[in-house]
Amino acid sequence: MPHRIDLLISTQEFFDLLSNGKISLGPGLPCLVNTALGWIVGGKVSDIPQPQVVTCNMARSTELQDALERFWLIEEFDSHHQGFTVEEQECERHFLANAKFLTSGRVQVSLPFKENPHMLGKSFEIAKSRFLQNERRLNRNPLLKEMYVKFMKEYIALNHMQLASDFDSQKTHYVIPHHEVLRSVLRSMHHAKQHRTFL
Repeated sequence: MPHRIDLLISTQEFFDLLSNGKISLGPGLPCLVNTALGWIVGGKVSDIPQPQVVTCNMARSTELQDALERFWLIEEFDSHHQGFTVEEQECERHFLANAKFLTSGRVQVSLPFKENPHMLGKSFEIAKSRFLQNERRLNRNPLLKEMYVKFMKEYIALNHMQLASDFDSQKTHYVIPHHEVLRSVLRSMHHAKQHRTFL
């Protein structure tokens, strides 16, 4: 049925909405696909005779049109920009002075600071205290601890992180407190709960 457009979903988000469940209506007919938003129908209808009539439908939403126009205005690159601000110039200078091209093909550059990094204080002890607190909590939950340790080992194996063997707490530093984040995924077809950990 012709109807107004309520939502446009990009392909990047669309595939995350797909759930288990697909029903074929038969050869030459569309399929029903289960999603997080409900069942959707799509596909080709080839076996039903169609009259030689060409129909063109158009739906226009003023609110959607205005929102898209505002989006493109915000995202538009200003080719007539009259130069960088003082802060942007300093950031550019910092990048050119500190960028290194590694043998792996990656680019490494130190973080730019707007103010003296000494103002960050002694964050190591705070992060250490949070870590020990998290460790005690994980010891009370063997399953969660097993998932946490497995994930951390995988991160090391993939070179996403490495041990800081030469860390000097007396030098300027900032250590980010760390803890696990657990999300539960419910699969609608089997009504079974599966757990995936993101760190």
